[in-house]
Amino acid sequence: MWIIPSRGRPDQLFRFVQAYFQTDASTPLIVQFDEDDPKLMRYNTRVFPPQWSFRVRPRKPTNFILNDIFKEFPNEDFYGPLADDVVPKTHHWDHSLIELAQKDGVAYGDDGIGGPRLATHACLGGNFVRQNGWITLPGLARLHGDDVWHKIAEKKGVLRYKGNIKMHHYHFSNGLAERDETYRKPEAMADHKLYNEWLEKYK
Repeated sequence: MWIIPSRGRPDQLFRFVQAYFQTDASTPLIVQFDEDDPKLMRYNTRVFPPQWSFRVRPRKPTNFILNDIFKEFPNEDFYGPLADDVVPKTHHWDHSLIELAQKDGVAYGDDGIGGPRLATHACLGGNFVRQNGWITLPGLARLHGDDVWHKIAEKKGVLRYKGNIKMHHYHFSNGLAERDETYRKPEAMADHKLYNEWLEKYK
């Protein structure tokens, strides 16, 4: 299943909905909203594709949400952590990434920022996730989840990049978005520390 935690961005999420339809995507997706989101009532779930489900939960950091969903749904064929500011451009991107990942690997396309350098907006095979026991390294709040699964998949020889799958990231770093409140990451220092400690041990 694909997973999108969204907060304060109804317009960006609706843009993703449009891209989902325009690219003929058809696979299941869960959207999770924070119950204290001041823009919660502006999300129009009636426009969601029938393959989507949504849930409203107490606010948690993004990576915690991903791991909670894995615990709730531990037997999926794949897990696809996405951001609400990504816009798929390639027809059938969802099936292409699922087929590329298989059940054991990590597949990703070109996000318009890092290209092959980082497996962001990736599809993680179900067995790959179950072998780790989590989608993102426990303790990480907002950052470095993709760094970790990239490193693990690379070391295992199951990292799979396909540059003609376009998953454009509308982010402030590439000038495609304003730097809004969602981009604030007060947990950044703690996440950097934990990631670097993990990386030293993993090497």
